Amino acid sequence: MLDIQGRIWHGYEVIGPEKVPVDGPALLVFYHSANAMDIFYLTAKRVLENKRQMYTIADRAFFKVPLLKKFIDTFGLVQGERKSSVRLLEAGHILAVLPGGVREGLNGDERYKLMWDNRLGFAHVAVEAKVPVIPVFTENCREAYRTVTLFNMFSNWLYKRTHLIFPYIYGGFPVKMRTFIGDQIPYDPDRTVEQLASTVQDAMRDLITRHQRIPGSVMYSLMDRFHWLRTRN
Repeated sequence: MLDIQGRIWHGYEVIGPEKVPVDGPALLVFYHSANAMDIFYLTAKRVLENKRQMYTIADRAFFKVPLLKKFIDTFGLVQGERKSSVRLLEAGHILAVLPGGVREGLNGDERYKLMWDNRLGFAHVAVEAKVPVIPVFTENCREAYRTVTLFNMFSNWLYKRTHLIFPYIYGGFPVKMRTFIGDQIPYDPDRTVEQLASTVQDAMRDLITRHQRIPGSVMYSLMDRFHWLRTRN
């Protein structure tokens, strides 16, 4: 149902799916949109087309809501402990992570600036598991849903103290969404964790620069649904 909804409402497409291993493991690194719907669209496609579950590291707040258990199980959401993440990869699974986390999800805007700070957890996991890293970015993901900037300060304050997420999101606009799978960054035993994290950030910025109109525009993103009206600034 989610796959159908994505195709109808957003004309959802995946560009470069062949870059993700069919059998072996890989760590997929995403830019965090307001609600990360692009990850669920991609998960649905992989399950339907490749018959293979993709796991995603989610904020622990999700696991505090009993009503989300079925959703968590269906879409393979897991908590972000390093050891368990490494075990998943060593078992040959695909694991997705959003280094920007809740901070990027709540505070990001149409400029699509990365808010990863010095987060190295994902790089540690990739190095320990000796797997390739693949950057992933979804065009117009911040035009589909947006956060209410006025309430971001309160949302951030609440999250820091309770680890509960109360995002003020509006939208659901039927903008064009395309997920671009970047080139693999192979495991290199001579590359440090810091170097890998920096390389992945550069690759993500390159994907954003090449595939996203900056600043994002809901109007132009709606026009992207019609190829003959596609335009870029």
